[in-house]
Amino acid sequence: MALYNVSINEQGMKFLCQKPGIISKLAFIITNDLCVENQEHALHLIQSLAYERQHPNLLHELLEVLPQRTLQELSKTSHPQVQQGILELMSDIMHLTREV
Repeated sequence: MALYNVSINEQGMKFLCQKPGIISKLAFIITNDLCVENQEHALHLIQSLAYERQHPNLLHELLEVLPQRTLQELSKTSHPQVQQGILELMSDIMHLTREV
């Protein structure tokens, strides 16, 4: 939750973008944390980070740690909010990779 709150402002987003492995750590939360709220916050953060144009390496890291197949498997989760977040992330990735 604290990371999500930090990312809301511009300085917080810059701070997070400079943290090595931030996408991998958030992906770990999505795939391993049992708390649905933590998964949702991690998904929102990944979405925000993926749109950071000044840090294209974050999108590349995202594609490496959460490939399409993994996201498809995760989208079959039983929790509706997490499922919706994953589907949105998949849509965002498709949009962003067309632009790159």
